[in-house]
Amino acid sequence: METQLLRGTAVRDAVLAELKAYKPGFTIAGNCGHNIGTDYVKRYEVDFHYSDNNFIPDPSRWWNASKAHRALGSALLLHPNVHMSKDVRRKLIALGYANGAHVITPWDEYIHGKARLFADPADFADLYGFARALGQQGYLNGYEDAAVGGYDLKETRYGNMPPIAVSGGSGKLSAFARAKPGQTGAPLVIHLAEWGKPAPAKVRLRSSGFFADSAITVSLQVPPEYEAGTHEKVEESKDYSPLSSETTLDTESEGDWLTVGVPALRPWGVLVVSRSTE
Repeated sequence: METQLLRGTAVRDAVLAELKAYKPGFTIAGNCGHNIGTDYVKRYEVDFHYSDNNFIPDPSRWWNASKAHRALGSALLLHPNVHMSKDVRRKLIALGYANGAHVITPWDEYIHGKARLFADPADFADLYGFARALGQQGYLNGYEDAAVGGYDLKETRYGNMPPIAVSGGSGKLSAFARAKPGQTGAPLVIHLAEWGKPAPAKVRLRSSGFFADSAITVSLQVPPEYEAGTHEKVEESKDYSPLSSETTLDTESEGDWLTVGVPALRPWGVLVVSRSTE
C-alpha cells in the first residue's frame, strides 16, 4: 500500500475537511501570527481569526482588520506571543474592546522563546474587570462601529463632516465611537485609547451627529485602580459596578461642536453620550 504524505496547505485542507465533516457547524478558528486580516477566514472558510501575533498592531491596522472581519461575519482574537511591556499590552487590551475584539488574558500564556507568562493580576485585572462592568451596563454587546477620530485614524464615511475630533494631550489619543444599529435612543459609547504618554486632552463631538434634537449628557467611565479585595467581592456578588468609576463631564458649545475635556487615561476610558434627562 502506498502512503501519500500531505504537506503545507494540503494538510490544512485535509484536517479542516475532517473537522467540518465530523461536526457540522462547529466553530473553527484560522491561526496566523503574522497578520490579523481575513485571509485565513476566506481561504479556509473558517469562522474567526486567532492570531498568536508576533507584532504589535497600531490603532488603524486593528480598526481596518476589525472592519474586514465584520464584513465577513467573523471575529478576531489576539494572543500576543512576543515579549512586550506591561503598558503596551494594556494598550492592546483597550484597543481590542474598542474594536469589538479581544486580547487573551495573560495567564499561563505561551510567549515565543520565553517562559510562559503568568502575569500579576494587579497589572491587568482592572481592565478586564472594567470590561465586565461595561458589559453588565449594556455598553458592549450589540454595539457596532459608528465613527472614529484622533490618533492614527481617518474617518471617511461622513464626507467633510466627521463626528469626532481629538486635540491636545499626548497627540496619540484614539477615539472609537460605537452605537446600536436601529436604536436611535440608545446611548453612544466612545472608547478612548491612549497610545502615547497619558495627558489630559479634548474630545470634540459634532452636535448634529449626537442626538441633534436634544440636549446631551456626557459621562466618562474609567477603571479604578486594582484592589484585590474589591475584585474578590464582586466575583461573589456578580455586581461589577464597583469596577468602573463614572464622572459626568462638562461640555462647551463651539458652533457645531461640543467640546469635552478628558483627564489622562491609563490607557482606557469610555465616554457615554446620552440624551439629557433635564
